[in-house]
Amino acid sequence: MTEERARILKMLEDGKIKAEEAARLIEALSKDESRKELLFHIPKFGRGFHKGCGPCPDVVSRTVKRAVETGIDERMGEMERKFPGKNEVAIDAVSSDIEVTGWEKDEIIVESSGFGKTNEEAERLEIKTISGDVKMNVPVNARLVLSTVSGDIEVEKIKSEFEIRTVSGDVQLEDIEGVASINTISGDVEGKDLTGNFNVKSKSGDIDLSFRASDQGEFETASGDIAITLPKEANLILELESEDGDIDLDIPEPYEKIEEREGYMKIGLGDKKGKFFCQTASGDIEIRKE
Repeated sequence: MTEERARILKMLEDGKIKAEEAARLIEALSKDESRKELLFHIPKFGRGFHKGCGPCPDVVSRTVKRAVETGIDERMGEMERKFPGKNEVAIDAVSSDIEVTGWEKDEIIVESSGFGKTNEEAERLEIKTISGDVKMNVPVNARLVLSTVSGDIEVEKIKSEFEIRTVSGDVQLEDIEGVASINTISGDVEGKDLTGNFNVKSKSGDIDLSFRASDQGEFETASGDIAITLPKEANLILELESEDGDIDLDIPEPYEKIEEREGYMKIGLGDKKGKFFCQTASGDIEIRKE
């Protein structure tokens, strides 16, 4: 995130400008920045690298606009609310951390502070917050859509489909089972005790994930390292690409070397039913087993 956007968010947090004014300023700044070349290394791989993670200005502007487009209530202070019968949660946050924990109850409990607004629509709960953290318990099978600018996201004990987008914030996952789509700009992604299908893209951050079981995954970063810990009984094809970094296989033999050349390696493990694809432009790749 640029210094200009950081100053705008700081002014918003300090109460010097209103949320709507911040959104307009960031949108104007984004239009100017979108005309310039993105300030990260574009690799020579031919697979449409990072199409799924749009330009940083657009992500910032969209998140801020969503956070204020329906209006923001006055500062709420510390607040706790209960929402029964919801199975989908969408959060748009600016200068806010998000912490989500799954549980077996059929209700959502939200603890939040700062400026914010909630909206209920059938089985969906929407939360928009600025300069205040959100901590919540949700049903383990609730679908999540989480977006934040200048804030971290933590998710644990979830068994569902979820989507995460961050700018200038880290993502931490623990005890997750499901289908995940994660896009970060200037933030690391870490996770352990993972099961399912994971698609993780980062423009400036490391990816470090440990799996209990999985048969599908794509992990891409333009400026960062990738470290993947596989379960003992992995049945995968691993396709690994690093333009300017090293590829390190810390796994016991036997495994099948399908193809190998400078900056690229493709190997088979077990019956090769699944596939993991890892790609980085200026970082290292490490594959290990439990």
